[in-house]
Amino acid sequence: MKKRPEKFNYQMIRSVLGESKLDDECLLLTPDFAVINYFGAQTLFEQMVERGVPLLIDDYRMGLVTSGEVHVCINLIDRVVKPGMIAFFAPGTIVQPQRVVGELRVAGMAWFADIPFAAGHVPSIARGEVRDFQLAVSEDAAGAIGSQVQALWRLARMEPVCSEAVASGCASLMWIYDQLYRSSTQQAGRASHSSAIFDRFIALVNEHCRSEHRLAFYADRLCLTERHLGSVVSQVSGKTAKQWIDSAIVTHIKVALRHTDKTVQQISDEMHFPNASFFSKYFRRLTGVAPGDYRKGM
Repeated sequence: MKKRPEKFNYQMIRSVLGESKLDDECLLLTPDFAVINYFGAQTLFEQMVERGVPLLIDDYRMGLVTSGEVHVCINLIDRVVKPGMIAFFAPGTIVQPQRVVGELRVAGMAWFADIPFAAGHVPSIARGEVRDFQLAVSEDAAGAIGSQVQALWRLARMEPVCSEAVASGCASLMWIYDQLYRSSTQQAGRASHSSAIFDRFIALVNEHCRSEHRLAFYADRLCLTERHLGSVVSQVSGKTAKQWIDSAIVTHIKVALRHTDKTVQQISDEMHFPNASFFSKYFRRLTGVAPGDYRKGM
């Protein structure tokens, strides 16, 4: 049976890195959390590139790149994360690393369990309002993040471990990221309005493209006319809204063809096409090959 799309979770990280890289001077990995203390992430990301499968993040990840850079597709959009940039990923983010340049080193954390925030006191990035972001930060901000990670690292390695202190340290780091994100958003001001619409559009496309293929659905969800939404998306991205929807649909079809044993009819039904013939013509028009030939690697 062919490999299915994979969850980029604790079990996968442990499997990819093996025992030699775990609990060393740079990476502490537990079923509840991971602390990355200027960890050389080259091996991990190169393995992800080689797998060539979209990866689902079903928890919270925060990282500061201190050297090297990673080229990665995040929720359908190609990004380059360079030194001095932070990256945040919320549950439901789909990533596919494309290549790593230089010696990649990262400081940050992953929280695989529920984050114990006080009721009514939760940062915006942990309330489902943000899927992901990548930001260049100042040296002072990068230094503050590095210091927080190192403090968290020491807490996590204490014997016996004080889990409450570790959880508080993780929450504190998330508040720092939240502040940086909100500050960046506020500075963008009115100029960011179109970008915000585009980001919300992409998030909706990622969530609903299997069943919703029409621009009208997304315009309605955003309380915009189709014409206005199409104009904003084209201005921000240089591609039409329909191209983004088609791209998301084709990506899901390709994953199903290459990494599952589902028939063309089953995939057509799951993707809400009227019939297999229409599905095949649609896929061929956008990719240049028939679904069966793509599955065979032709």
